[in-house]
Amino acid sequence: MTANWWFERKRRGQKSRDPMQASFFTNSSIDDDTHALVREAIQNSLDAKSDRLSTEPVKVRFSLGSHAAATGVMARYVSDEAWQHFNAENNGLVSPPTASDVCRYLVYEDFNTKGLVGDVMSDEAQSENSFFFFMRAEGQSGKKEGELGRHGIGKYVFPYTSGIRMFIAATVRITDGRCLIAGQSVLKSHQVDGERYTPDGWWGGIERDAKDDNFPLPVEDPILFAQLVTDFGLARSSDQSGLSLIMPYVQPEVTVNKLSEHVVCEYFWPIMNGQLVVEVVEDGQSRMIDSSSIREKLDGLLLPGQIDQIAPFTALTSRALNSGSYPTFELKPPEVPSQPKWDKDYLTKEKASQIHEELSKTDGFIRVRCYLHVQEISTKEARKSHFDIYLSKDVSDISRKPRFLREGILIPEDRVPKVRGYTSMVVIEEGSLATLLGDSENPAHTEWEKNATKFKGKYRWGATTIDFVRLSVRNFLHLMSQGDEEEDVAILSDIFYLDLPENDDDVPGSRKRAKREKPEPGTVPPIEPPPPPRPQSYRLAKLEDGFILKGPTENLQQRRRYVIKVAYDFAGASKARALKQWDKKDFDLGKASNVCAPETENMSNVVIGGNTVAFEADTNDFILSVHGFDRRRDIIVDVDSEVVLDETV
Repeated sequence: MTANWWFERKRRGQKSRDPMQASFFTNSSIDDDTHALVREAIQNSLDAKSDRLSTEPVKVRFSLGSHAAATGVMARYVSDEAWQHFNAENNGLVSPPTASDVCRYLVYEDFNTKGLVGDVMSDEAQSENSFFFFMRAEGQSGKKEGELGRHGIGKYVFPYTSGIRMFIAATVRITDGRCLIAGQSVLKSHQVDGERYTPDGWWGGIERDAKDDNFPLPVEDPILFAQLVTDFGLARSSDQSGLSLIMPYVQPEVTVNKLSEHVVCEYFWPIMNGQLVVEVVEDGQSRMIDSSSIREKLDGLLLPGQIDQIAPFTALTSRALNSGSYPTFELKPPEVPSQPKWDKDYLTKEKASQIHEELSKTDGFIRVRCYLHVQEISTKEARKSHFDIYLSKDVSDISRKPRFLREGILIPEDRVPKVRGYTSMVVIEEGSLATLLGDSENPAHTEWEKNATKFKGKYRWGATTIDFVRLSVRNFLHLMSQGDEEEDVAILSDIFYLDLPENDDDVPGSRKRAKREKPEPGTVPPIEPPPPPRPQSYRLAKLEDGFILKGPTENLQQRRRYVIKVAYDFAGASKARALKQWDKKDFDLGKASNVCAPETENMSNVVIGGNTVAFEADTNDFILSVHGFDRRRDIIVDVDSEVVLDETV
């Protein structure tokens, strides 16, 4: 059976379909198409490891090359008929190449993996049939607990990297040793010579039955495989299990430097842990990315600006993987399963003091193992699980977000506040917590979402568990400060911008100074003692996407009532005017609209309105934090506090 192109004509009863998978990989955490490709491709390869108990790493190879049109190489794989589809109007391609253009191609290969296994004749989902899910399914995934993927759309990054949305797959299967070859192109519904076609094109074999139903199949042709090896420089031999993917006509931004940058920044943990080795090749020049090169030759892999961003975390990882060189502190949940909560029972003052003492050392470094319970609503049994916080002391004045790693894959989580004074990383290894968080991830695996389809309504304390992990570093550092009499507020936030009134009308009368009379000429005015300092009733600090309000350092002597008003600032407005002209279309605290719901601790009589939060407190350990504001806009926070009469603490 030879390989040919086949595009299916659209029948009257079929929907006109424009694949939308690309939109799942366009968010603030994904820099470019190369970034999406690296994240999804390596994730799939790690999931496809041939022996999960083996210490042999998964090996991945990216290689770039090109063919001039005059060589005729691409004519073997893209026929004149196929070019009619690739150059058709409204097919979803922007400025597609033509047959006369140079073909720059990218090859992705993985080794020590299973390849695409399962019954190639099956037309419905089956367990352990990765061929079906990769080549025949859309929006379906056959992955199980302990694997990184969930949504079945990550494979779309391969055709999307190609200028004609095409890839050729050559797979050697660990189950039967067969070498199978097939290709696809994913366009939009389009017309050629007046005929309407469905989006999907198939390169391979076609089986036609008596009902004229065309069923695409891979081809098994040693000569064709040898030709692919020659034309595209495949490193695979016909007896090495795994998957090779060829993407022709790739975008110019796919470069060795971009590939290296995203490999290091996304997968430094499994690489340094010996689970992954990556090679990047172009024009015969090979760049090996392994544990040794990241530890010792980072400047040979990344540009200086990139090194500054990732080096603190690779240094932390290097220490974290040397488990005998640092202390571990364990935080245990209540004996009876319940929702996880950061409080003084979870991290006692005595343990907080021990941790603070350890981190106060010149080269302070610790691991905190945080235990919790995970329970699906459909079961009665809660399972104990955990995650690890790694913290190292940082003497620089740079604020950094914690890095989150779920089973080796980086979860950027943009909504997490930065901390200063420490480099931090949260690592969730395989287990029930990793499954819960994986179920909550969006298709691009960049955020944990409480309303995710695979997550919502599945777990007890599910939403609370996400926040417990997401805000773990911030809340841990806050609790740790109870073991330090001289709290370092800088570990929680940057310096907060205090809004000054723009005219005298905005200054309350109680804050206006009385005018002093000028002394008579020749007289020396008496020296007046300075007024006593005004007791502090709160501490206010800015976060990257919000603010945090904490109690004062000294104990409150009387119960106090606090009213906080929030609004976006705008040009030419005073503080009072900005607060007065707050618009519910900007955000609504009470409905958690366009902003996260306010988080409160150790306060009573809490009332949350559109742009206000009111509460009462009789101790100084209260906390109010709000995240999710538009980072491109400045926010104004007004705090009013007064004593609640006749309620002495």
